[in-house]
Amino acid sequence: MTRFAAPDVLQCPQCNSFVLWARLMSFNNFGFTTQWSDGAGPLARMRDSCSAICCPACGDVLWRDDLQMVGVLAPEPPPLGRLSRIFASWSGDKQGHLRAEREWREQPASWKVAECGRPINYSDIQRALLVMQPSHDERELFLRRRMWWAMNDHLRLRQDGSRVSEVPVAPESARQANMLRMIEIHEAAGSAVVERAELLRQLGRFDDVVRLLTSRDPEAGDNANAASILKWAKAQNANVKIFS
Repeated sequence: MTRFAAPDVLQCPQCNSFVLWARLMSFNNFGFTTQWSDGAGPLARMRDSCSAICCPACGDVLWRDDLQMVGVLAPEPPPLGRLSRIFASWSGDKQGHLRAEREWREQPASWKVAECGRPINYSDIQRALLVMQPSHDERELFLRRRMWWAMNDHLRLRQDGSRVSEVPVAPESARQANMLRMIEIHEAAGSAVVERAELLRQLGRFDDVVRLLTSRDPEAGDNANAASILKWAKAQNANVKIFS
């Protein structure tokens, strides 16, 4: 099952409000293992939520590496009845009920009313990209990848034939421009051959995909996902697909 530890308390540098950042202890996708050819899927989205979230107060995108933890919010204990309190005192509080009450009482009131950071949405990404420093290619790629997923949602067909989203979040020209920028970043770094190939495939540049994935690059060689992307490119299929 998916379980979370007591959340970290951090402070938003933009509005100074306290934000709770959930700490993942274990993750269970309950059998939903769908992985799309652009990398979207429950595991990828859960992993990304450990790196960046949105401030619930001002909407600023917060990067975990930029923030210093203020503390950890202990959970609020259930109220103790009179007899339970007497028994806890008499037994030396072996179950820790009184200690939990004390820990909760001693925490700052501002922590107790803090909200959890929310997942980043398409509008958040747009705002973050406008103010991003040009030297942050890794973070730009992180945001553009999430934007790519959102822009592809209306193209995704579930196993039953229904679409993940009925309405595109942006024009096709914006989707293509975002993919081209991702390719540009990857090419400059010489990284992510498989993702680059998928971007090229979705742009309809099938010959470029074949050249890239048949170069026997160590990252692309013997990769099951790369083999599927190569097969789809040879069939001149640019659709967002599900890896089998």
